[in-house]
Formats: sequence, C-alpha cells, structure tokens
Amino acid sequence: MGTHAIRWVVALFVLSFAPLGASAQNPRHILLLYTFGTDVSPWNETIAAFRAELDKRLSEPIEIYEASIFGTRLDNPGELAEDRLVEYLRELFSSRKLELVVSLGAVAAHFVQRHREDLFAGIPALFGGIDWRRLEEGS
Repeated sequence: MGTHAIRWVVALFVLSFAPLGASAQNPRHILLLYTFGTDVSPWNETIAAFRAELDKRLSEPIEIYEASIFGTRLDNPGELAEDRLVEYLRELFSSRKLELVVSLGAVAAHFVQRHREDLFAGIPALFGGIDWRRLEEGS
C-alpha cells in the first residue's frame, strides 16, 4: 500500500467517524494485526506511514493496539496459537470499543475473515498488503 493510498484510507476513516467526537476519556481504539511483525519490510514503512497519517489527521486521541499472528509463542504444544490470540483479543476489547481493524498480509487478513463474527462483528476492516485474489480464495 503506497503512501498516497494510506492517505486516502486514513482520510476516509477520519471522515466516517468525524461526528462521533471522542474525548480524552474515550479515545478511538484501532487494532493493527500483522502476519509477521513490525520489523519486516515493507510492513514497517507502511505502518509508520499509516500512524503518521492518523496523527496528522485526527485531532482526537487514539489508542493503537498491535498483535502478530506469528508472534504468539506456544508454551503448551497441545494449545493452538490462534486460539490464544483469539482469547487475548476478546479479553482486550471486552471493555474497549474497537473502531477499526487493520490487517497486514494474507495470514492476518484470513484471521480477520475467520473471526469476523466472534471478534470483529460490525467493525470496519482494512486489508493491506494482500493480493485480492488470495483474499477471495482464502489461501
């Protein structure tokens, strides 16, 4: 996703929530969900540009949460990493209103698709860094 595209996405996000008016007590909550992590190119540049554009365009407070699909370490071999991540996100956003989910990479996008109803129902999702054909195929 190029810088120009990031600006358009952030602008649309800002405009779509402009009437809500978050306060210092109620910041907007955004989840960045990565396939690999934050230090992998080109995601690190995309994430930096996305955050900079949010800071530039939003005058209200935001809280950005980050999670990585491959960043979950298994202590118990019988337990699935994805199940642990689902429980973590469910707990994290049980008392916070999530307003946007941004996934970067195919694996993160498929995670959002699989858990759309139980974790992200009614929440706008932005899929970045994925060929749309892979998204439709679910591979």
